[in-house]
Amino acid sequence: MADDKSFDYAAHFGNFRTIAELLRDPEQRTWLTSMPREPEHHKYVVWLGCSITRTTHIADTLNDVLNYLQADFVTLGGPSNCCGIVHAGNGDKAAADTMLRQTVRKFDAFTPEKMLNWCPSCNTELQTRLPAEARTATTEGRASVTSFLAEQVDRLALKNPVALKVAIHSHGGTPEEDGDGAAVRMILGRVPGLEIIETPPVTQFLRHCSDANVRKHGKSTYEAALRDWIAQAKGQGASHIVTLYHSCHRQIVLIQASFPEDEQIEVVNYLTLIARSLGLPERDDNFARFAKSGDIDAMMEELQPRIATMGLDPARARASLTAHFSRAAK
Repeated sequence: MADDKSFDYAAHFGNFRTIAELLRDPEQRTWLTSMPREPEHHKYVVWLGCSITRTTHIADTLNDVLNYLQADFVTLGGPSNCCGIVHAGNGDKAAADTMLRQTVRKFDAFTPEKMLNWCPSCNTELQTRLPAEARTATTEGRASVTSFLAEQVDRLALKNPVALKVAIHSHGGTPEEDGDGAAVRMILGRVPGLEIIETPPVTQFLRHCSDANVRKHGKSTYEAALRDWIAQAKGQGASHIVTLYHSCHRQIVLIQASFPEDEQIEVVNYLTLIARSLGLPERDDNFARFAKSGDIDAMMEELQPRIATMGLDPARARASLTAHFSRAAK
């Protein structure tokens, strides 16, 4: 992307923060947005990146699964724990590099044995933009959350049947994404009652269906490819699409909102299926529910008590909901 000094970072990241507060479990935020004064040691530091917090049920379900495993972990997420990719994409390289270095220092403050990363874009930024002198044992020894869960699969008592026929939306063409796709197939293959349809990985949209990747290829191109992929999955009897990444989950539910009802298919993240088979309480996918509605006034009415309790600016809440869910804003 060309240098664009007019990019409104405050509005961009403000929408992220606000939608996370509106949609997350009201009892507790499951990720740190700021550092504790004296960080304590944890075996694992989990890096969500800035964007997963828009699909809060995925972040919350990951927290539930890691707690089930009795892992000693701390989770960092939200815009204050960004990799700098938005700034880099807008030509603000100095700001992007500073942001990435600051985030890396936060990892090391917890003296972890391993860092678990969630977002493919964040992982790419570590691979390509972090200079050698800023690399640490934490960044170099990182693993994806999905590969970690695959390593722990024998400790997951996947006993409750999940009677669904699913098509897995995975990305391919890189070792990391190929590995994550294989790991999810292996884990879900242990869920009783779950039938997995063989569908090809997505290769034309790079590592995941990020906003930047959709813009790069064009929304119409993305929508056409997704429509074809969904039609293939439904043609083979799939009842659900299983997503790996938050970005894919978000894009698919948003794009499908404009499809005729008979061309849509329910979308579920693989962590939700793990939680369901483990018998954990299931987190509501409020992002998908609101995406399907598109009625901003109804959302504001539903969320008004929460907005008041949390002291959020109603105008800021409406702006964030509109940016994410309004048909006119797309």
